[in-house]
Amino acid sequence: MGDDSSFAQTPLPILLDACSSQYMWGEVEDYTVATQSATGVPTLSANDIRLYPIPGNKFLALDSQDKIDHVKIYDTAGKLQKGVLYDLNEKKVYIENLPEGSYLIELYQNEKVVTKKFMVMH
Repeated sequence: MGDDSSFAQTPLPILLDACSSQYMWGEVEDYTVATQSATGVPTLSANDIRLYPIPGNKFLALDSQDKIDHVKIYDTAGKLQKGVLYDLNEKKVYIENLPEGSYLIELYQNEKVVTKKFMVMH
């Protein structure tokens, strides 16, 4: 943000800048930003897919209008958790073999991905 005049029109010159009272509240602009995951896959909105119950103990149900193509589950250190079973026709991910703790799930749908956090408690 810039100001064409360097000084206010007062008896004594006062330097105006972004911190002066003329700009006390600042300006706000809204932008729409398209994001991509670290893999370069476009992301879905977090509201496009609902995951429940959280915390889960046997399975997580996936609520989505479109079919989920595949899922990946990571621990909080970023290690991929192998051997996790899922039935995408029933929209369920079976987590009973995971130790208790926090995890991240990547849900892929129509060449897009959304990442959500969930907890396992037995």
